[in-house]
Amino acid sequence: MIQESEIIPYHVSEPPGERVLVLAPHPDDEALGCGGTVRLLIEAKKKIRVLFLTSGERADPAQEVSPAVHCSGSAAGSCVTDYSLMREKEAERALRVLGVSDYAFLRFPDRGIHENENDVLLRLLETMDEFKPDAIYAPSMVELNPGPPGRLQPWQWRSRGDV
Repeated sequence: MIQESEIIPYHVSEPPGERVLVLAPHPDDEALGCGGTVRLLIEAKKKIRVLFLTSGERADPAQEVSPAVHCSGSAAGSCVTDYSLMREKEAERALRVLGVSDYAFLRFPDRGIHENENDVLLRLLETMDEFKPDAIYAPSMVELNPGPPGRLQPWQWRSRGDV
């Protein structure tokens, strides 16, 4: 019988990055997407910063899906609801379990990344300039989750000229 390892070679390697920026479109994406890797990096004494683009306010099943219900504007920090604050608190608890203390909630409108693409990209580039990551962890382009496709994919960033 052929062993799986003969067909699909598997090599264990250390996760890349000494200074890792984790992009999470919503609270829980950081834990569900790469929580195990983040924990390995923390245990290896690497620097980790998690950046939450939204606070996931549109996932609230008790609310209408209208952005007007949830956001006072389109800028960062404008989308705060009881539900989004609950999600942020849950994310903070998960980050404590993972050992992460450096994080920020940008609070862009949930599912409004496209409309705010330039502002989001500017905030990401500012974070990169300040934190200077050597690795960026982000959801896959094929992630089945309303998130940031297009220019907000890290491998497509070049310089501030992209904004």
